[in-house]
Amino acid sequence: MIAVDARCDSCANCHSELLDGWKPACEAFPDGIPADFYLRIDPAELPECADGIGFEPVEVSVPAAVAVR
Repeated sequence: MIAVDARCDSCANCHSELLDGWKPACEAFPDGIPADFYLRIDPAELPECADGIGFEPVEVSVPAAVAVR
């Protein structure tokens, strides 16, 4: 099994449901994120991905019990 950690997964515009059960999609690419884009490009470094939509990091809250002090 191969695990892929794509930067798109940490974007607020990324859809949680996969198209056809396997293809990632987002607001910029509603019909599916192109494989080359998903695997080789860091969207955080672009002014926009497509259609005026750009990378928006997901706000993650860390429970106080695991927060580094």
